Amino acid sequence: MAWWVAVVVSIHFVPLAWLLSDPTFAVVGSGLLLALLSLAPRLRAPRATTSAPVGALMGATLLACACLAGTTVLAR
Repeated sequence: MAWWVAVVVSIHFVPLAWLLSDPTFAVVGSGLLLALLSLAPRLRAPRATTSAPVGALMGATLLACACLAGTTVLAR
């Protein structure tokens, strides 16, 4: 279930980029979607829990993007 939620979140980044006039959101959303699609075969194993790899991927990516955006703003 965590995988589907993460896919929906990543897809919502594309219209958010248009709404906020920031193409970075579209890049992050597309990158997350591609990364989640690459994780899909591994998550189909019967004993695999989807929340651990998906949570780590989403958390690390969003944290890195937030740190990069914060650094960019502080550098101005």
